[in-house]
Amino acid sequence: MFVVVTTSITAFKVFETVAVLTHGRGGTETMLYDLYLEGFEYSNTGYAAALTLLFLAVVLVLSIGQTLHLDRKVHYR
Repeated sequence: MFVVVTTSITAFKVFETVAVLTHGRGGTETMLYDLYLEGFEYSNTGYAAALTLLFLAVVLVLSIGQTLHLDRKVHYR
């Protein structure tokens, strides 16, 4: 269960790949890359902070959902 939750969180953090390889061109812009652009390139820190909270909420809901779903399938003796 730990591996599944950790891998899912890591899958959301694909910022480096998009930033280095494509710079968000060609429809490859992700939520974290958009957060970086708004906060550091466009100096729109309020919007970047809101995106950060949205990202946190999405990851939290998915992690809790996975934990609850996978916890039901494990039976310890």
